[in-house]
Amino acid sequence: TEELPIKVTAKYYLNGEEVNPKKIKGKSGDVKIVYSFTNESYDKSSGMYTPFVVTTTSIINSDNNNGVSLIANSFSGTHMMYLNGGSFIL
Repeated sequence: TEELPIKVTAKYYLNGEEVNPKKIKGKSGDVKIVYSFTNESYDKSSGMYTPFVVTTTSIINSDNNNGVSLIANSFSGTHMMYLNGGSFIL
């Protein structure tokens, strides 16, 4: 089996403390999920990485959750989007 060119990891936090994601269900508080993507496609002969675009989606039930925000960090800076009544505000 060949390795994927992008490595994806996720860390889950409840009220600022890292937790197992199975322990978040049914709890209330501030939840933070951090997805990290690492380009694993380094070519030693050229000394370059293959460029990729990565997208991530999450379905969040707005009946049970509020005050949802998304912070996306990239090499060029940080982009913030806030979910407000089902709309993204840039």
